[in-house]
Amino acid sequence: MKICTTLEAWMLHYSMEESLRFIAEAGFDAADLSMFSARAWELLVDRPDYLEKAEQIRIAAEKNGLLLLQAHAPFGHQPEDEAAVTRVIRSIEVCGVMGVPRLVIHPCFGNDRRYDQKQEEYFTYNVAYYNHLRPYAEKAGVTIAIENMFVWDEQKQAIAPSIFSTAEEMLDMLRVLDGPFTVCLDIGHTNLNAPQTAAEMIRRLGPDNLGCLHIHDNDGISDLHTLPMTQKIDFAPIFTALHDIGYRGCFTYEADSFLSRFPLPAYPAAARLMAVLAKEWIRQYAL
Repeated sequence: MKICTTLEAWMLHYSMEESLRFIAEAGFDAADLSMFSARAWELLVDRPDYLEKAEQIRIAAEKNGLLLLQAHAPFGHQPEDEAAVTRVIRSIEVCGVMGVPRLVIHPCFGNDRRYDQKQEEYFTYNVAYYNHLRPYAEKAGVTIAIENMFVWDEQKQAIAPSIFSTAEEMLDMLRVLDGPFTVCLDIGHTNLNAPQTAAEMIRRLGPDNLGCLHIHDNDGISDLHTLPMTQKIDFAPIFTALHDIGYRGCFTYEADSFLSRFPLPAYPAAARLMAVLAKEWIRQYAL
């Protein structure tokens, strides 16, 4: 199994090309290209020459011996936001140029999609949204990965289940779309919205529907995006479930907050620790 990590923490300080070099030197096999922040839009997505820049980044990854196995599109918008959707489409096109096989694209939803409220309404809403993106994905040769989400419950002052918080809802979406779509299971999110554990969702999704992962830890209260073993998630049953289903994707960290808590000169050492731990878990659980 290849080990992969997001670039967001690095990109706050360096170019995408420099960020790729740092994670290669830390021992990673692959990068998850972060394209969801204003910084990424500045460096790539909003540039008039974004496709030419994508080719330069692809060449930089190749020179550093890195694969580009995942990416993450802009999020937090609604389909009516034409500028935001244009950024998503550009991120698909960028993945096509770079040869990135899977792009995570969040569903569109509001804070009123929590628990079982407005499930059918937002499901239908997202069928239309993803079908709008389908031809761009097909042209680029990119599979869109749909991620499990959560919302904030103001009354309870806590994170609550929302769209795709269960494996069944994600499987229903894949059946309806029936195209270049898969699931990205965010392990941290499963610990925040509770209907099913990460291990349960992995087993229900199976290897044909679980295309990629976001691996990170939290305290069950906040979306901390930190390194496994530093908070409260028990990863043993999660890694065991991945082994048992024969998961075919890569081991992808989305643990940028672990890096960003350190001074910048410590980033390389922290990234090496992340890589060493990923390789050990892959060995220990035969992933």
